[in-house]
Amino acid sequence: MTKHGLLSTGVPGLNNFGEEIKSKLQVDYPKVGELVARGHYAVRISGCQGDCQIAFTGATDWQNCRRDGAYHWFDWNPTETGAHRISVRTRVENNWVKFDRNCRVK
Repeated sequence: MTKHGLLSTGVPGLNNFGEEIKSKLQVDYPKVGELVARGHYAVRISGCQGDCQIAFTGATDWQNCRRDGAYHWFDWNPTETGAHRISVRTRVENNWVKFDRNCRVK
């Protein structure tokens, strides 16, 4: 099933390349359960094979990440405390593969 160009689990016809990327795409930092302080935070993403974009809770626009070495990075400046969702995506052929990470800002 595809919704707005994002691949979800169990997509019929998704090739092995897409499944491999999907299994590797992740937000390395912040880690699961990490409490992020307001102000600058460098989000690190791994597993992207090309373009990488990021969006945060409630955002409808995707922002490009920069590549440096084996990782993609985004300079995040959270100002609101509480729960946030970080969504990242990378393009596989003509579709986007997406990964979400929840975190809390103090």
